[in-house]
Amino acid sequence: MNVKDFKLKSVAVVTVMFMILGMIGSEGITVFADSAVHVTSVSITPSYINDRTKLIEGSTIQLTAKVYPANATNKNIIWSSSNDAAASVDKDGKVTINGGDAPGGVTIKATSEDENKSATCWLPAIYAKTTKLTVDKSKDYTVVEGQTIYSGDISIKREPSNAAYPKLSTSDPSVVSIDSRNNIKGLKAGTAVVTVAADGGASSIKDCFVVTVKPVVLPTEITLDKTSASVGVKGSITLNAAVKPENATDENLDWSSSDQSIATVSYFGGVVTGVKEGTAIITAKSSDGNVAASCEVTVTPNIPVTGIKLDKTSVSLVEGQTLQLNAAVAPDNATVKNVNWTAPFGGPVSVNWSTGLITAESPGTAIVTAISKDNSSVTESCSVTVVPKNPVEEIKLDKTKGTLIEGSTFDLTSNIHINPENATYKDVNFTSSDTSIATVSDAGIITAIKTGTAVITITSQDNNSVKAEYTVVVNPKVPATGITLNKSQGTLLAGQVLQLVPTLQPVNTTDENVKWSTSDSNIATVDDYGIVKGIKGGTATITAATEDGQKSASCTITVSEKVPITAINLDKAEGSLVVGSCIYLGETAHVQPENATYKTVKWISSDSDVARVFNDYSGAVTGVKEGTATITAVSNDDNTIKAEYKLTVIPKISVTGITLDKTDETLSAGNSIKLVPTIQPDNAADKNVTWASSDTSIATVDRDGKVTGVSAGGPVVITATTEDGKETATCNITVTKKVDVTGVTLDISSKDLEVGDEFQLIPTVNPDNASNKNVTWSSSDTTIGSVDENGKVKALKAGKVDITVTTDDSKKTAVCSVNVNDKDLKDKTIELTNLTKTSNEDGSFNLGQDAKISINAKNVSSKDVSVKFKIALYDDSDKIIKYSSAEKSIKNGSSDILTGTIRIPADGKFKIKAFVCDDSMNPLSDIIEIPVK
Repeated sequence: MNVKDFKLKSVAVVTVMFMILGMIGSEGITVFADSAVHVTSVSITPSYINDRTKLIEGSTIQLTAKVYPANATNKNIIWSSSNDAAASVDKDGKVTINGGDAPGGVTIKATSEDENKSATCWLPAIYAKTTKLTVDKSKDYTVVEGQTIYSGDISIKREPSNAAYPKLSTSDPSVVSIDSRNNIKGLKAGTAVVTVAADGGASSIKDCFVVTVKPVVLPTEITLDKTSASVGVKGSITLNAAVKPENATDENLDWSSSDQSIATVSYFGGVVTGVKEGTAIITAKSSDGNVAASCEVTVTPNIPVTGIKLDKTSVSLVEGQTLQLNAAVAPDNATVKNVNWTAPFGGPVSVNWSTGLITAESPGTAIVTAISKDNSSVTESCSVTVVPKNPVEEIKLDKTKGTLIEGSTFDLTSNIHINPENATYKDVNFTSSDTSIATVSDAGIITAIKTGTAVITITSQDNNSVKAEYTVVVNPKVPATGITLNKSQGTLLAGQVLQLVPTLQPVNTTDENVKWSTSDSNIATVDDYGIVKGIKGGTATITAATEDGQKSASCTITVSEKVPITAINLDKAEGSLVVGSCIYLGETAHVQPENATYKTVKWISSDSDVARVFNDYSGAVTGVKEGTATITAVSNDDNTIKAEYKLTVIPKISVTGITLDKTDETLSAGNSIKLVPTIQPDNAADKNVTWASSDTSIATVDRDGKVTGVSAGGPVVITATTEDGKETATCNITVTKKVDVTGVTLDISSKDLEVGDEFQLIPTVNPDNASNKNVTWSSSDTTIGSVDENGKVKALKAGKVDITVTTDDSKKTAVCSVNVNDKDLKDKTIELTNLTKTSNEDGSFNLGQDAKISINAKNVSSKDVSVKFKIALYDDSDKIIKYSSAEKSIKNGSSDILTGTIRIPADGKFKIKAFVCDDSMNPLSDIIEIPVK
């Protein structure tokens, strides 16, 4: 036999030799006895950590494990953690808090090597170190003396989300006290600053908020909305209580009934329920018991419910949809009007037992029943059919990426499309991958926070596996360093508008918003788009500022009062018009006064079937049919100012024929002749003619009958056709070879003139038989001397000027040199003295003003003189823009004051000249010049 080994616990090792006679001979069996002491249990100290400060990231905790019995042979312990990312433990039982997420806490376990006995220590929560801590200071942290603001009511945001709880401390312990759980108790009236220190007070990251403690104000009076009331058995009413003063700090009331067998009252809220017929006193008492108010409630017999009517008896819903069912009991004066609601448990719909709100759970049909609380045998039902919902399959985005500037926002919802289009539930949720870069609201509004990239995830509320992503890149904000306006000053009439255009610097600034303001909105207003409107006379400063208000630009606006229109005068009060023809009455209307601010009128026909106004601003009127209509001109400034034109529409006279003034003509290439048509009869309504050439390579004709030779040939037939009746007339044109111009001369080569003089230049084109003898005239300085299309020269002011004639053919030229001198001052018989007064110290006028000029005119001649007083407005090239004129007779040796007004435009460069002349425009005085700014 083999040697067998046995372990015998707690017995010394012995060797026993057994001689088994007849069986084993001399073989022996050795028996070993085991003397080790084995582990029976393990304990850990401590077994639970409830000190939050020891559970913050970076903290360490020394745990101690003991094995039992104390004399165990093998006391080795193996340590382990249920979540090493949150808290780890070394071989000696030292626990290190690592700050990882640990929902439900962490268990540290000590296990004996011998017998695998174990014990645990529970860490109920693990806290990461706080990186950011903010208190919502928008909340009202006010408490009454003796009351408490519980820590859960203090809005403190910690980052990350598993950051350690902060520690609160007060600046004034006499005003508020703070317990170990951060509950704040008001001690006396006043304010205290509460400091919030992160990580249980161990961190330097802090924030603070102010707590206001109000004194206790006890109720002095309680009033009920009813002092007597009635309620039926099983019925209920609500008594409403008002506490005075309004600033009482304890408005809680204790409600009681003098006889609960007759009527009961809810402890809170004053809901009185009738129990049996009789009378009971319902009392509302302040918490301190010092003031009370009562109502005598009479309980009347119950009026039973006899029927129920639902607002719907059948309805169809989609899975997930809800519907509110409403019930009305009969009779209307039933004591108990409430009903309970039921639906088959686990069926297609569920219903709120007390409100009747139905929720569609799954496809199918179910009966929802309303049961009277007064009499359960009185019921009414609604059949509800639930149809399957159409699930969301895809969220599609128009764009999957976009850029924003720091601080700007973007509505993502306009970019989202749910497929299929008939999906039942299209609502989505929004999340941001990095809220420090970009946040997104529940409504899909993205707000750019700082530079970087974030991914906005859009998830279907119907199926959270259906998603889409939108990448938003946030670029840095480029602040505006300056702002300018397109105008620094401007003029307006009251009621007029002007557009100011801002330009921000630099060109790549992201500050695109401009804030507009006016120094006086009674004079001029400005909207968000820089549109300025004149309100009344005066001066206002319009300012455009960058959004931060650091940079601005201004424009000074001068507003002039409106000159109202007083009358409309027509050149004629009546006239006639042929059917189908048109007249323009706008040219015949003149408003008074001439300087009225708004001169436009609109035109209205009394009978559009007879005469129709087809442009009510130009006064274009078309004759429609025979008859009479009144065409009225109405002022756009004041619709009470009108003028009337009586229009008679007469029958149309048709064209019967047409003739031309020429029937056969010869001209050279390059030359032109005019053909003149005559329409028969003379009073034909439509005398319009169209022209045509049988060969435009030889001769052309324009819309006015001007025939031009192109090349030698012919004859070419030029045809005139009437638009009415299509009557025709023709002229045969033969074109001869062109004879080129070789030169041009003038009858005068030089001339001396005085200002105001005129003379005629006569050109001679060579050769005499040149085909095209047309010429054009030009002046080297039109401010000194002008020339018209016929070669008539007029001297305008002193100086030298060349008058040039140029042939159309070959561009040959000839020049006459003209020397213009001022008229001899001895001819000037009027001496002028400027009496004009302006708002400017230098005597100038401003753009947009009505310039009123006054002068003293003295007759220094030997006879009475009739003069014209001229006020002329010149532009910066000394060209007359407009003028006003007044006549006056001044006796020999006498003086008279002459006055006139001229309107200066709002934009441009101008000057005003005032002088006196005779009827032939010969100056009788020096010129007074007045500047315009």
